[in-house]
Amino acid sequence: MADDNKRPDVTDSTVTEFFIEMQQYYLDGNLRAGNNAANIGVNLSPTSGVFGPALSASAGVGPEGMKTGSFTVAVPGQGPAQSVLEFSKRFEQIPGNGLDVKSNVNANIGPMNLYAQREQPNAGSEIDTVGARGSLPFGPGTLEGGASRQFSTGQSPGATNYNMRYDGPLSGGIVGVGGNLMDFGGVTSKSIEGSFRKPLGGGELKLSGAYANPDNEKSRFEAMMRYKMKIPPFGG
Repeated sequence: MADDNKRPDVTDSTVTEFFIEMQQYYLDGNLRAGNNAANIGVNLSPTSGVFGPALSASAGVGPEGMKTGSFTVAVPGQGPAQSVLEFSKRFEQIPGNGLDVKSNVNANIGPMNLYAQREQPNAGSEIDTVGARGSLPFGPGTLEGGASRQFSTGQSPGATNYNMRYDGPLSGGIVGVGGNLMDFGGVTSKSIEGSFRKPLGGGELKLSGAYANPDNEKSRFEAMMRYKMKIPPFGG
């Protein structure tokens, strides 16, 4: 562990950072104060070559008495900058609005991300969401998609959502096509959108279109063509 005598004084500065090296972990953090607000944050991370969870936490007080807090536990994966499993929780309390709590769990398995979220905007109210999303190479481009289901307390029937999108090269340009389907208590909403952009004549041509059928109401369709070109200054 680092020599305690070398630690910076955290009492005389409005912004202070500290870093402590232990046998298998690093501990770092910061303390900020000023403008009627104060915040402290700490991170505990494994050293290079050590497999173990990383932890972070923060707490703060903002203007008009707003209070916040959060903590995260993550198990690192073998890939760059991605956790295999992560749990986080965030608290926010605004005077007069009660306590808002949000919890998240994420699991990365190959190209897939599985997640679960819980939001408690006030006492006795909960909104839960579970889902999966991911992306894979498809032909010359990338195909990505996801599905989720939302549950809530009270009279809300919950919602199920599906989405898919493809982006890739086509005829010297880039094409993107996506769609979304949502079912909210038996009421279905559908949408499809697409775009194509390509360098042309010293500029860029972009075509786009979208179709939507919200809540089984009258369908809407829109299309747009845009050409963008940089014009040199006169006399240049």
